Amino acid sequence: MRRTGRAAVLLAAVAAFSAACEGDGKSTLSAAACDAYADLQGAFFGDPAQLGPAAEAFAKAAPDQLSGPIDVLVAALSSDDPAASETPAYAEAQTKVANAVYADCAADAKADVKGVDYPFTGLPSKVDAGRLNLRFTNDSPADEPHELIIVTGANGETAAELQALPMEQLFAAARPIAVAFTGAPGGVATTLVDLEPGEYLVICTLPVGGFDAAQDGPGDPHSNHGMVATLTVA
Repeated sequence: MRRTGRAAVLLAAVAAFSAACEGDGKSTLSAAACDAYADLQGAFFGDPAQLGPAAEAFAKAAPDQLSGPIDVLVAALSSDDPAASETPAYAEAQTKVANAVYADCAADAKADVKGVDYPFTGLPSKVDAGRLNLRFTNDSPADEPHELIIVTGANGETAAELQALPMEQLFAAARPIAVAFTGAPGGVATTLVDLEPGEYLVICTLPVGGFDAAQDGPGDPHSNHGMVATLTVA
C-alpha cells in the first residue's frame, strides 16, 4: 500500500478515472462504460500489466464528449513520470471524468464523501452489498492531499483488528479493494467497486503535511487524526 514514484501516479490515475461529469447532460456513460471503469478499478490491484489494456477499454467504451479528459488520464496512467499526475490539466481532467461516473453509473449504493482535516464526512456506516459508487472530494482547508482506501484483511483479519495495527503492520495485513485519491483541495475522485457482504476498513494513510512531509520518514498518518472508519456491507 506504500506508494512512491510510479505507484503514486497509478493511484492518482485510478482515482481520476473514478470521477464523473455530474450534470453535464452530454457525456452520459453507458452501462458498458461503467462496467469497464469497474474493471479498471479492479485491475489496479492486480497485474500492473493489465492497467493499460483496462484503461484503453474504458476509453473505448466512454462517450466522445469525454475523450479529451480521458486521454489525459490514460497518458498519466501509462507514464513513468510522477509529474504526469500533478499538472493543472490532469486535475481538471480528473474532476471532469469524476463528476460522469458518479452521475451516470448505476449502483446498489451511492455515497458522496468529503475528506476534511481530518475526518471523512458523509461516509455511511452501512451499505447494501453489490456495486458501490462513491465520490470523494478533497475539502481540506490546509491544502492537504487526501485519499480514501477501502481495505479488507489479507488473511481474514477483521476491520477492528486492522484498525488496531501500527501503520507498518497494516500495510502488510490489509488487502486494498478500492481507492480514491485527491491531491489538492477541490479535487474529485469516484471509486466504482463491487463489494461482498462483510466489514471493511476505510482509511487515509497519507502523512500530515502531504508527500513532502514524508521525505525524512513515514510521517504521521491522517488516520491517526480521525480519517479511519468501518464500512459494513450487508
